[in-house]
Amino acid sequence: MKKGILFNLFVFGICTFVIGQTSKTVSNFEEFNNAVSEQVDTIVLSADIVATSGVSLSGKLVVKGNGHTYSVEKPGVSESGLKEANPTLGFRLFTLLYGADLTLEGMTLMGGAFTGNGGIVSVSSGAKLNINNSELTRTIALTGGAIINAGALSMKKVIIRRNFANAGGAIYNIGGAARLFADNIALVENRTLAEKGSGDALYHYSGAATYFNNATVSNNQS
Repeated sequence: MKKGILFNLFVFGICTFVIGQTSKTVSNFEEFNNAVSEQVDTIVLSADIVATSGVSLSGKLVVKGNGHTYSVEKPGVSESGLKEANPTLGFRLFTLLYGADLTLEGMTLMGGAFTGNGGIVSVSSGAKLNINNSELTRTIALTGGAIINAGALSMKKVIIRRNFANAGGAIYNIGGAARLFADNIALVENRTLAEKGSGDALYHYSGAATYFNNATVSNNQS
């Protein structure tokens, strides 16, 4: 274990520094965005976060949700599984550029109605996304209601539920570099919206690979 000097700074949330590593506790989106800009190593949520814009990453970041929700103001899908009349439009929650390495732990993520691909997260080729003990839900996108993956996606103890897209209601896995590893995952109640939509839960395209262990796939619709 790396040893170093540890101290706390109580300004705009709690910021903890260990030599070579930084962690910041945040309670709103402004603080979250500032922490991303400061390139801290770990962000810890102390409250539910309502995002007003998307976040793009090219470096490494761990987000610890502590059971909180990270969402837009109004998700694209209602809790009962219907399209919302006036959802939040215009952005996905996270865009992972080449070289990005994002870990999301212990949280619920909800996006709006996004006209592009990947309503919650877009993983570019050369990027990595790890999701643990979390739920991705109630989001609409063109393809990949929750996630579009062209890089390395790893999930453990994750539920992806009630997301809509024209193809890949939950996940759209695309490209020869795309690798999806999932352990103890549930893909439930996702659906495709197009008349001839494909992949109510998961859609593969152009050489992508998927590895599931202990997966539940049920009540999805095309």
